[in-house]
Amino acid sequence: MQLLQAALKIVASVPQGAQIAVDLARRRLRFDARLTDRAQTTMLRTIVLGPEPFHGEAEWAAVSLAGTLVHEHWHTRQNPLWKSWSFWAGILTRTHPMLRYEQPAYARQIGFLEELARVSPAHTPFARAEAEEVRAAFALHYRGELM
Repeated sequence: MQLLQAALKIVASVPQGAQIAVDLARRRLRFDARLTDRAQTTMLRTIVLGPEPFHGEAEWAAVSLAGTLVHEHWHTRQNPLWKSWSFWAGILTRTHPMLRYEQPAYARQIGFLEELARVSPAHTPFARAEAEEVRAAFALHYRGELM
């Protein structure tokens, strides 16, 4: 719980992050130790967090969790039909079925981390390293480029 509060504080520390942090604090958040993903957003807009963003040194984990929350917050704002559209567009174009659905969420997460690195010198090394890991994960899983 303490790490979650630290992550929400980090989200609120960037320009335009305060409203995202308020929205996330009001949202239903759950933890599932068996979840193999970092996090998922359900059809009812509940954010389910897995154990991965909680690992590591406390400061790193707080930045990682903050980025994950920004990513999932974007999914709570997407039309659920985008998943279906992304799936069928991927099938037709022979690209990853979730590429179009995930691309804007990854872009938001990276944008948040880059902004955090710019405005918070204390978080700069963690935010930059996390942004690179997120870019690498997107390229590995979706074989696509971020906009």
